[in-house]
Amino acid sequence: LVGLVAGLTGYITIRYLWRWKVVKNWEIRKKKRQSIHS
Repeated sequence: LVGLVAGLTGYITIRYLWRWKVVKNWEIRKKKRQSIHS
């Protein structure tokens, strides 16, 4: 049971960090694109 909880917590953490990283990269890409257009 402890292993299951630890695995689930790690999975949620990895997904959260991955989503945050993708959002940050998308924001940076959007800023670069806007600066190129302007």
